[in-house]
Amino acid sequence: MSKLKRQGGIIVIDGPDGTGKSTTIKLVLELCRRRKPLGPTKFLSEGFPNYADFYGKQVRSYLDGDQASEERRVPSEIRQDPYCASLPYAADRYRTYTKVMKAKLDSGGWFILDRYISSNMAFQGAKIANQKEKRLFVGRLIQLEHGYFNLPKPDLVIILSLSETVRKKRTDLRQLNHLKKGGGQIGQFSKHDLHEQDLVYMAKVAAQYKALTKQFGWQNVDCLDNGRELTPTEVAERVYQVIRHRLLGN
Repeated sequence: MSKLKRQGGIIVIDGPDGTGKSTTIKLVLELCRRRKPLGPTKFLSEGFPNYADFYGKQVRSYLDGDQASEERRVPSEIRQDPYCASLPYAADRYRTYTKVMKAKLDSGGWFILDRYISSNMAFQGAKIANQKEKRLFVGRLIQLEHGYFNLPKPDLVIILSLSETVRKKRTDLRQLNHLKKGGGQIGQFSKHDLHEQDLVYMAKVAAQYKALTKQFGWQNVDCLDNGRELTPTEVAERVYQVIRHRLLGN
């Protein structure tokens, strides 16, 4: 396996909701900083969407669906259209890239990202049944994000996979713990998230991630081992080894 360039780059960790991306990224970042696979090279992280920024707030309104307040509600025809629904996600990435990431990438830093264009490909592509139209959409999305917005292409994409039953259990537990700690039904934990709460749709998303992984040669990391849920530390170690092998080529 050929090694990656050493001067600045992007590693994406992605997958369906409930696969433990945020926890994995935190642990992998700690491993990279402690083990220093590239010597003094800095490892940084960012996550998408950025709900605090303008376009991230539009994403939040989209995800809240009909439960959003009237002034924030995104029309259903917009929510159902994968092209329209992709736009605020792409614009949010552009804002974060230009304001936060570009200078650090140019100075040689490596970013480990929680979602990227791969999420748009999977979540919005899952809305399209026809395979030819689905591939056309993915191609146009690449033009939008890497062409129009000029976002850099990732050097490595890692997809976390998990059975739908376990994923749903984790999602429910995460929401319950959030509420027990006094959190409201807002943000990424909203019970009204029109993606996360639709099991049929999420199964399509998982299938789309699988197809995209095969199409683009992304790396899949299974979070189960013969039916046993791997611990966060075990998943992080698997992901770190994939990164190390690609960075060093051995």
